[in-house]
Amino acid sequence: MIDNGIIAISFDIWGTLLNGNKAFTKPRLQHLFSALDITDIDIEMLVSAYRASGKHCDAEMERTGLDIGMGDRLAFMFKELGLDRDVPSDQWINDMQVALGRMRLLPEYCPMLIEPDLLQTLQALKDQGYRLGTMSNTGIDNELGMRSLLNLNGIASLVNVTVFSSEVGLAKPNPDFFRHMAQELGTETQNVLHIGDNPNADYRATEAGMSALLYAPKGTDKPLQYIRSMKELLKK
Repeated sequence: MIDNGIIAISFDIWGTLLNGNKAFTKPRLQHLFSALDITDIDIEMLVSAYRASGKHCDAEMERTGLDIGMGDRLAFMFKELGLDRDVPSDQWINDMQVALGRMRLLPEYCPMLIEPDLLQTLQALKDQGYRLGTMSNTGIDNELGMRSLLNLNGIASLVNVTVFSSEVGLAKPNPDFFRHMAQELGTETQNVLHIGDNPNADYRATEAGMSALLYAPKGTDKPLQYIRSMKELLKK
């Protein structure tokens, strides 16, 4: 299933290695806005503003190829909610990301592996000699929280490299982000296979010279090469 010449595999995280836990959305927003002394807005309005912010900012990241973090996402949410508020300081945002990252590690909020035998599949790929990496647009999170999740789920010990948009200021599908990933993996882009669930942000790794596979457990109607299960990578 993996073409000859590939010596490294890059994986997207959300929707590819981990499933987000929807139970975390409301507690996260309640904690965040309580810390801002905003407690008189209905939680469903917060959720709606949060989702609108995510949709807008994620689209902008795909359009510009640049990272958009918590500060800009909060600014969009304030506007959606009709709030005349300044964005908190960088230090406040960093502290909040750390607090929310710890909160997300709690059993009731922690994400789950996308496939129950994912770790065995990653280990098998590693045993075959492939260098493995993860890369992700971090959004409202930061790299510290993401690395904690990868560690808790057992992924961190199986990958050689982790790269996040919040660290380098670039975002998928920016070809330079994929080139940076290849460099971290110690090779050229033509030797890397990237796998992710987003036809735009992930599959456009091909524009940087990588091979690409769409992770689509339910299949896809798009004319793209895809896999339904990570175990397909182990097929000869």
